Amino acid sequence: MDPLDPAMLLMASAASTAAYGISRAARPIAREVKKDFWAAERFAQKEMQVAGNALDDVVHAIEHWLHPNQRSPGA
Repeated sequence: MDPLDPAMLLMASAASTAAYGISRAARPIAREVKKDFWAAERFAQKEMQVAGNALDDVVHAIEHWLHPNQRSPGA
């Protein structure tokens, strides 16, 4: 596949955005670790779940964009 193909560019952009969001979520986690390890663990689990959900949404949007006539599993 051509690296400049719009689908490839969209997927690369989505992956970059997701990675940036996860790195932003990690910053407050590091601050929490200094205060209280167990509170930080709970905070990290919540933040990573949010980041994971956002990444799932991006993947589903890309799949829908690539194959608009196919239904997603579980839809």
